[in-house]
Amino acid sequence: MASVRSELEEVFITYKDVREANPGWSDLMVEDYLSLKRGVGIVAEAADTIVNVINSNTNADQAQIDKLQKQIGSGDFLTCDDTGFTCDATVFTCDQDEA
Repeated sequence: MASVRSELEEVFITYKDVREANPGWSDLMVEDYLSLKRGVGIVAEAADTIVNVINSNTNADQAQIDKLQKQIGSGDFLTCDDTGFTCDATVFTCDQDEA
């Protein structure tokens, strides 16, 4: 999957292209455009970092689920969704000693 930054950079044109397309623009206007391009690049890079962290955490969560499934050994699959862990079983019991 392409990064957010690389996708957004394709939208912006170069200094030369800006200058040729807008010969009436002052150097300040061209620099303003390029400053906007740099700012979007910084935001896009931060977005890419966040996406990488989310993907990494998702992989770690799946590894933890796999580990728990092996520990249980019942054949019932554990799943994780917005509400948390669930165990696909028709009966669930919990034995607890009273103190």
